[in-house]
Amino acid sequence: MQPFGALAGGVDAACDRPPHLMEPSYENRLRLVGRSLDRDQLADVSLLEIDGGFVARSFRPGGSEPLILEFLDADFARRIGEAITMRGEQPKRRPASALLPTGYEDFLRALGHRLDERVAENITICELASFVVVSGFVPSGAFPATGYQPFSEVLDAGDVRRLLAEARARRGSYAPITHYIPASLRSAR
Repeated sequence: MQPFGALAGGVDAACDRPPHLMEPSYENRLRLVGRSLDRDQLADVSLLEIDGGFVARSFRPGGSEPLILEFLDADFARRIGEAITMRGEQPKRRPASALLPTGYEDFLRALGHRLDERVAENITICELASFVVVSGFVPSGAFPATGYQPFSEVLDAGDVRRLLAEARARRGSYAPITHYIPASLRSAR
């Protein structure tokens, strides 16, 4: 699997970063998207995977004008470096909600892990008032599959709490993703 650093300018870009954080997994990429959303105190997020990254539509609290943000794969090595440099600092957090009590970074990292396990592709995440809808495609058989089938799931507050608890229980037990490269990064390989 090619690390973000290799995608963003060669091995030198990745040398000072832990290798597992440089994997182009959903867990790593969505964590960085969530960190940015939390830092900017955004809410009501819809996230769409596009060729080369993600596009997010979100709102400032109390605002009615949507913000459109791009999170390009080509920028992730830099974003990882910034996140590592800021480790230990408490980023600004958006106000806690019943649905996402610890913010987007924790939720999207945990959800990204689940998506990696499912070998998902071309995902969409839509936050609504009392639940999150996640959809995309998964292999229709054993991986590597010859085809994909759509999936969708609805996560309510209880589902999100369980997902976060599973993520906390996994901390410190890193296992590299060796069998999957997201579709948007395959051509860069």
